[in-house]
Amino acid sequence: MYSLLRFVVVLASVALPSAGSSALNVEESNWDTSIGKGKSAFIEFWAPWCEHCERLNPIFDELADTFSDVKDKLVIAKVNVDVEGSRALIERYGVTGLPTMKYINERGNTEEYDPQGPRSLEDLAAYLSRKSGLKSRLPPPPPPPPVLTKKLTAETFDNIVMNPDKDVLVAFTAPYSAHSQTLQPIYDRVSWDFRNEKQIIIAQLEVDGDPRRIIGTEYNITSYPIIKLFPKGSNMKAPNDFLSTRDELSFVEFLNEHTGTQRAVGGGLFDTAGRIFDMDELVKEFMVASQADTLKIYEKAIAQTITQSVSGKQYLRVMEKLIRDNKGDYLVQEGKRLGGILEKRALSDDKLDEIKIKSNILASFVQYLDSFSTFKAPIEATKPVKEEL
Repeated sequence: MYSLLRFVVVLASVALPSAGSSALNVEESNWDTSIGKGKSAFIEFWAPWCEHCERLNPIFDELADTFSDVKDKLVIAKVNVDVEGSRALIERYGVTGLPTMKYINERGNTEEYDPQGPRSLEDLAAYLSRKSGLKSRLPPPPPPPPVLTKKLTAETFDNIVMNPDKDVLVAFTAPYSAHSQTLQPIYDRVSWDFRNEKQIIIAQLEVDGDPRRIIGTEYNITSYPIIKLFPKGSNMKAPNDFLSTRDELSFVEFLNEHTGTQRAVGGGLFDTAGRIFDMDELVKEFMVASQADTLKIYEKAIAQTITQSVSGKQYLRVMEKLIRDNKGDYLVQEGKRLGGILEKRALSDDKLDEIKIKSNILASFVQYLDSFSTFKAPIEATKPVKEEL
């Protein structure tokens, strides 16, 4: 959340819904005619220069759409703090950071939405339904995934958290903390998202007993929840604090940044997973090469993959297939085949990761398909890399 240490007056404007915005735009001049009058309201205070606001704004518009059937009872609106005429509203509602969300009930009582709370459409809709008693048009959520969060004790903490081969994310929580209770289902989803990353442990320590309280004191845990990442590489780890919004996406982004993973919300892989920069450069050369240069580039690729992982070998498989069959349409056909497997999701998680990486590597060839010569020299003296699945 950005601290509201400045207030920029840009220009006066009439507060009307902007193009593409489902939430009502309000300021002081139309506040009394739009907010109140026996209706509940959910207000976002935002600014154009606030990156967190940019992420929240489209979600807030979707939120307005999901409650459009009850707009006679609930107003979902935005206040741009950079618009002249908003200063009084900022002072009246005690806005000190951005974005800030305020729920106002039909009697005018105000509650601020937890600044560290989750900001997904589903979470905000659930909050509004609880507060207002109104139903959104969102379908019911799917059943929660299995809980994979590792529960720590005073006895197991050091053995698990200080394992030099593991990146360990630890949530320090307390059973009496409302914020800890809000975090729990989100944190459990994060553990599911990283279920295939064997070097990462998503763990939790409830600091509610004397031995565990000592651990909390050691790491300066004075409120709950506090989340820290203990990076691999040493058994004397200095943890990194998680300071972002406590939603699933922010946790996933934090872990990707600090551990080198390429996970998405839900546990899938990014489109860049498995790609190797140096091999991508060779793919470009290979796809635009003349017949005479094709095998030279292929041999360079073989030398390159000697020290590469399994991903490197997949680049070779695709090159060999293109040279042996003399057909570029293999790329299109194989792309459809792999895409169909990923869509059906009938395989194990580990196997789906393998298929996704193959699909990503294939895409590095597909982007140069128009430049590919349909006649390539055959490979005579090279054994093909074994194709699987």
